[in-house]
Amino acid sequence: MEDLATTQKKPNGSLAVAGAFTEKIPALEKFVQRLNEKPDMAEVQTNKMANNSKYLPISFIRNKLDEVFVGLWNWTMLREQVIANEVIGVGLLEVFHPLAQVWIKRSGTAAVMIQQVSKDKGGSGRISNIDDKIKNTLVKDFPHLESACLTSAAKKLGKMFGSDLNRVFEDEYSPVYTEEINQTEGLSIAISAMKESTRKEDFDEIWAAYSALQTNEDFKKNFLYYKRKNVKNG
Repeated sequence: MEDLATTQKKPNGSLAVAGAFTEKIPALEKFVQRLNEKPDMAEVQTNKMANNSKYLPISFIRNKLDEVFVGLWNWTMLREQVIANEVIGVGLLEVFHPLAQVWIKRSGTAAVMIQQVSKDKGGSGRISNIDDKIKNTLVKDFPHLESACLTSAAKKLGKMFGSDLNRVFEDEYSPVYTEEINQTEGLSIAISAMKESTRKEDFDEIWAAYSALQTNEDFKKNFLYYKRKNVKNG
């Protein structure tokens, strides 16, 4: 009779070809879980000029990038453009994943208003009129744009950087592969124990010890096979 233990199927999905990388997946998923922890509310500020929306100051975001990626991150502004009384920008955030050992890229976009003299204070009231621009306002408006672009990119790394602030509906990150890997490893250990067991009591203990696998078809097939094979009158 064929030894069932030699016919185990590979896990479903990408794990079937992951090889040695599979060993890193639980740690990688834990890292993603950490990135998706909500920020410390003591660090969250309220913008009273924007409907009391919540935000993380750029200094906290930069510091958090240093902490999580041990300083191994890079930020580049790719493009800026003035449209009417606004300046829009696109930037690229690169972080070095400490576990996967690869560089990860996230883009960030934003638009900020170029401050102008209001009509009631002598301005023309036309947003395209460059003469209404407050003198030297771009000294603060352009850094504001860069900070907003970096914030946009960092949010794409996870909730830790404020991705879910001000959202009505939130989703929670759930590991996909860790449980599957644990079950696969547990199945292998259980089958090894089945091979060595010769008493009905041994198999009773194995069944009780691996309650999480009791609905697993491979576990049940191997359990019945080795119990019949190894236990006399089993």
